[in-house]
Amino acid sequence: MVQQFEGKKPKSLEIFLKYIGISESLFNEIIEKHTVSPHKIDWASLELGAGVHDDKDWWCDNGLDNAQADEMISNWKSNQW
Repeated sequence: MVQQFEGKKPKSLEIFLKYIGISESLFNEIIEKHTVSPHKIDWASLELGAGVHDDKDWWCDNGLDNAQADEMISNWKSNQW
């Protein structure tokens, strides 16, 4: 199972980003802050992972308001070391 998903972009990422109201590039910026050295993410070679059996049934409407997401991200950035 690890080989199936490890090091791959989740197929559900687009839905998740819509829920939390941020772009993929901002998500990647946040993820890079949590990467353990010396590992570096090669975004260009990251392949799309397999979906799960019920992903077509997932609710996809009404994500977080962009203004709320911007405020949360600003707060997060101001609290970085």
